[in-house]
Amino acid sequence: PAYLGAKDDRIYAACGDGIVRAFDAENGRSIWTLDCSAALKDSKPSPENARTVIQASRRSTASSKIPAGENLLRNGKASLKLSEKILIDAALLTNGKRDDVVTPWLAPEDAVAGRKVYVEIEFAQPTDVRSLSVIESAKHPESWPSVSRVQVWDDEKQAWKTAARGVFLIGPVNTYTLDLKAITKLRYVPWSGYRENFYTSEIEVR
Repeated sequence: PAYLGAKDDRIYAACGDGIVRAFDAENGRSIWTLDCSAALKDSKPSPENARTVIQASRRSTASSKIPAGENLLRNGKASLKLSEKILIDAALLTNGKRDDVVTPWLAPEDAVAGRKVYVEIEFAQPTDVRSLSVIESAKHPESWPSVSRVQVWDDEKQAWKTAARGVFLIGPVNTYTLDLKAITKLRYVPWSGYRENFYTSEIEVR
């Protein structure tokens, strides 16, 4: 997704890949880019990187540490399922291994199209949840998402609501601090990076 704006002789685009771009309104020439995501590496060659690039540094809203405590997805108190476009076996995300996802989550055509995907976690009974940790494959840093959302199911309103947002993520470990009481379902929704696909390897809930 992209959001557009215009002023004087320039057009500005804030894009889903974490980059703000400025263009000449008359001929469409790229003037500058502002990289707002530290997850996007300068080593990636592209015509845009040949121009002036200013990279902002922002602290991630997720922690890089995995907290101590019982993992509810490993002790049978919660189960995990994947949205229909995700091709890997859901069991790979809860087996305790951090490098065993060797194929991408999405088919190439779905990655290019930026298909929205999510991981849904259901609890055997209403459960208090303190954190959600998402572990990316260290072998595929290009696939680490830079933006994400954690949603909780509101039983009363029968709707999903945002419990935490991940921005300026740099991987490979992102832990979202939660303070949720007696919940029945959670969702993890990665954003951005669809064209690079996903190789997320493990998810833990405490």
